[in-house]
Amino acid sequence: MMLNRLHAFTIISLGTITETLAQTTPPAAPGTPAAPATTDGGIPWLWIIIGLAIIAGLVWYFRYRR
Repeated sequence: MMLNRLHAFTIISLGTITETLAQTTPPAAPGTPAAPATTDGGIPWLWIIIGLAIIAGLVWYFRYRR
């Protein structure tokens, strides 16, 4: 059962990555100015990952403490 889930996860992941790579824009021609960086005003992914790690640590601590 776990092997079937791994296969399904791998196929879906590869399909998503391939689709994402197909939609990327080509690099700008030499000599053209770079496009300005855009900010979306959202929470950066690093903070989301740190928050999830803290929550996972707290769950582990309260679940397995003696």
